[in-house]
Amino acid sequence: MIAFVAAVTSVAVGKDRAPVPAIITNARFVAILPLTADSRADWFNSINVNPDDRAAADAIFAALQKWHRYQYTLNPRDADIVIAVRAGRRAEVNGGVALPDANIHIGDPRTEGSSRGNGPDSEDPNSRIRPAIGVDTGPAEDTMAVFAGHDTDHPALWIREQRDGLQGKLPLFESFKKDVEKSDPTPSKKP
Repeated sequence: MIAFVAAVTSVAVGKDRAPVPAIITNARFVAILPLTADSRADWFNSINVNPDDRAAADAIFAALQKWHRYQYTLNPRDADIVIAVRAGRRAEVNGGVALPDANIHIGDPRTEGSSRGNGPDSEDPNSRIRPAIGVDTGPAEDTMAVFAGHDTDHPALWIREQRDGLQGKLPLFESFKKDVEKSDPTPSKKP
């Protein structure tokens, strides 16, 4: 019985279903993030973003500008859809120093000798300089995924992986563009 339901579902989905859902074709605003970043508008300032992911996000941004279908927004919270990219690599280990979130005032009499300062006696663990180590694992192929809204914690609406898919002519982006245009044949929207 389960096999029959699965077979019927795959036939029904394959024939009349559009390559992308209406959420994507009806979207107006899009944000771009590395797949490994969180949904913050300042991801590009993070030292934890892999340079290859940053380059892939830049390339997708340039391609979106040429397409004229969506309007780019820097803040993912303002986006109807989010395009997340990850350059292919099996594993990566990085390290560095995590700086405190607060301003450091050396010689500031208001914080010297106080437990409210940024020194070793501070009670706030986020206010101390400390080592930072990160590990990232994933597919060896480049990945491009599209999510609804700014929440990349939910399943992707569209996702593809391909070797060198975010290089050169951006075959992953071109595949996405083709699927969107196949689902919504109206001319590109001018934002």
